Amino acid sequence: MFLVALALLACGDKDVADDSGGGGDGGGADGGQADGGGGDGGSDGGGGSDGGTSGGAPVRVGQISAIEAWEVALLDDHAIVAADNDGLLVFDVSDPSAPVQVASVPVGQATSVHLVGQVAWVGTWSGRLVAVDLSDPTLPDWRGEVSLAPRAMGVHVDGQLVAVASWSGTEPEDDGFGLTLVDGGDPTGPDLRASLPTPGTAMDVALSGERAWIADGASGLRPVDVSDPSAPTLLPPVDLGAPARGLDLLAEGVAVAAGEAGLVTVGADGALQGSVGGLPGDAEGVTVDGDRAFVACGLGGLAVVDLAEPSDPVLLFEVAAPGDARRVGLSTELVAVAAGEGGVLLFER
Repeated sequence: MFLVALALLACGDKDVADDSGGGGDGGGADGGQADGGGGDGGSDGGGGSDGGTSGGAPVRVGQISAIEAWEVALLDDHAIVAADNDGLLVFDVSDPSAPVQVASVPVGQATSVHLVGQVAWVGTWSGRLVAVDLSDPTLPDWRGEVSLAPRAMGVHVDGQLVAVASWSGTEPEDDGFGLTLVDGGDPTGPDLRASLPTPGTAMDVALSGERAWIADGASGLRPVDVSDPSAPTLLPPVDLGAPARGLDLLAEGVAVAAGEAGLVTVGADGALQGSVGGLPGDAEGVTVDGDRAFVACGLGGLAVVDLAEPSDPVLLFEVAAPGDARRVGLSTELVAVAAGEGGVLLFER
């Protein structure tokens, strides 16, 4: 599904972690199955939370199998999965070696999910944005929806504004729609504000104040002025020298998953800061927590990068993750990797 990157940059020293420890197999209700991994790990902050108790490599402790996972988010002891034709699935991962499916929401072909508190905003292949209340994760409550461009590959929320990255071709090389902005202040009635085509293939998006950042495939990183959400404006592009496939916010700027070029850091002013290449596979998605970035590397698994100095990122660990690692979800105790037909891989931090 993803583009082929163009450049390969230098990398720092790293450790390679073998995640192949033993473990039991657990059952997942309604088709999702759980395969236990083994080993111990530490705890680190998730989704912008504060740091954790170990500086070691994540260790795989479980797997949600028999699903195709596009994206995963963690809410307390639950994994919220955009699971393609299975829609939105909810798993209890309080025992990560034996996840159990506890709910499903038939939103259609779910391709992206973003959590704001206890509300999940779910994007679909057909072009729906659905708000689901997960106050009780075992009884999800469909709140509202709005139609937009097809193939909603990335969703991000800042305040009441919801941004969606969509591409409208049937293959990633088919340049395609771009950015859609939605007023999500009332999840029961999300309201379309504006749409803005981009030159490339919009694969992911992040919002920060009056700026949206779009991972626009071969077109690179595209900043957008969203100070007036009803009239967003494309700003000059950031030339990464490689396609942009995924991104996440830094304290100042963004970290961009740039395929074979690895991870690239960009300042709030759009200036390139640093990069680290030589990752175990093409960088497809990234989630940042404090001074660490967790990078989904396609068939290469998971990479952990030190961002203490954004101008000089350092590859710390490579962790095997069977499947096609696409996106990463974090909690204070777990790393969850959406791995396509490999399901969701669960690691202790």
